[in-house]
Amino acid sequence: WAAPDKTPDDQEAYIREWLTASAHLPLEAAHPSEGGITIVWYPARYHEALSSIFALGDLCEMIPTTVTETKAICILEEPEHVNFYRAPGRESWRDKFVHVIGIVHTNYKAYARNHYSGILTGPLVGALSSLMVRAYCDKVVKLSPVLQTYAPGKEVVSNVHGIRQEFFRVPMKNHDVNTRARVYFIGKLLWAKGLDKLLELEAHFRKKTGKYFEIDIVGSGPEQNEIEKSFLGQQQQQQKPPTAPSSSPITVAETKRSHWRYFRQPIPARFLGRRDHAEIGVEYHVFVNPSITEVLCTTTAEAIAMGKWVIVPRHASNEFFLQFSNCLQYTSKSEFVELLQYALSNPVDYVISESSSTAKDGSIDRSQFFAPLTWENATLRLIDSAYLNKREARRRDRLTLHKEDRSIQEWHYALGNGKSGDVLRKVLGGGPVAEQSTYKNLSSTLSTSSSSTSLVSAR
Repeated sequence: WAAPDKTPDDQEAYIREWLTASAHLPLEAAHPSEGGITIVWYPARYHEALSSIFALGDLCEMIPTTVTETKAICILEEPEHVNFYRAPGRESWRDKFVHVIGIVHTNYKAYARNHYSGILTGPLVGALSSLMVRAYCDKVVKLSPVLQTYAPGKEVVSNVHGIRQEFFRVPMKNHDVNTRARVYFIGKLLWAKGLDKLLELEAHFRKKTGKYFEIDIVGSGPEQNEIEKSFLGQQQQQQKPPTAPSSSPITVAETKRSHWRYFRQPIPARFLGRRDHAEIGVEYHVFVNPSITEVLCTTTAEAIAMGKWVIVPRHASNEFFLQFSNCLQYTSKSEFVELLQYALSNPVDYVISESSSTAKDGSIDRSQFFAPLTWENATLRLIDSAYLNKREARRRDRLTLHKEDRSIQEWHYALGNGKSGDVLRKVLGGGPVAEQSTYKNLSSTLSTSSSSTSLVSAR
């Protein structure tokens, strides 16, 4: 939730309200003086070509000393992303905190392959990610085995993410297949999210059955215009109001992905824009997600918890979901057709029969049947995965891993600072966040000037 006229105070108030009303975490939502969480804001810029937000300045230096003095543990979400374009200070994450846990949940290497220079950027992004993760983390948790190797001897595979409680409550009418056998996809509208594969599945379904299957596509994104053309065809697209041209980088496969030129009959797809998954859950019966670039897809977990039939490819990113009987996984396009026809004709029976209580609003609480998806169980997996036992510590000392990690930190400091660091970040595609050293120097100068002015005023 953000808008140009919103201040950090507005944002913080919204977050604390959400923690109370939606996440049901009133203790965490309280003011810090009353034991609640402390929220620290940092300056950042949006990198349009990479569709990502990167910090300006050194995030590590922004951590209050009151936190590090308590021998705190640090959890870095996406440690490679946090450190990619950073101009590091002398004190690293592992200097400030007694234990640093890196949680990796984005396949940047796979996304880089889809860039126009993917032959170069894929391996480069993979190598840089490995160095950043290894240098600044004591333990690395990968959400699924689809991710590359970052730090041998440090990493473990475990799904330490959960989903909101509201996804476990779904009205009973959602399971009436005779009235609501609707299919949908929800996610950011990027080809990398598997929408090209969805086109292939539509074509194969028509080959087997004589028609396409109807689907609602929920979401928005920089490649939305091209994706709509592919599904709706040129004539249908011309009937729609013109949209602004995409500013995303051209990809090698872009010409191959103009599938709309080869479909004589438009696919019966509706593009509904961005909507909250929990709000539309009651409207659908089958969720289809053909992506194989995800690490572990949150929307797939949400759909499973809502009692949908979930149809996904048999892939390393979906291994965690095999334990749920309403998750159907296919190994070929023909198997997909069979599974979709089955899901469209059958309710998810076991969910209803095993549910013991129904709320007044017609919803059922199935968190007990999908317990691995709750945040409580995800937190237990995090604790089990993130600790460093004595045996591991002795092994690292024996292999001198700490010295090698320190060498990488020193290398990062030497290359990442000064004007040469800014030039290097520009070469590596830093764009609006390349001049980190210039920003740090300017911020330091302004801070010193402000302090001097205050001192003179005081005199």
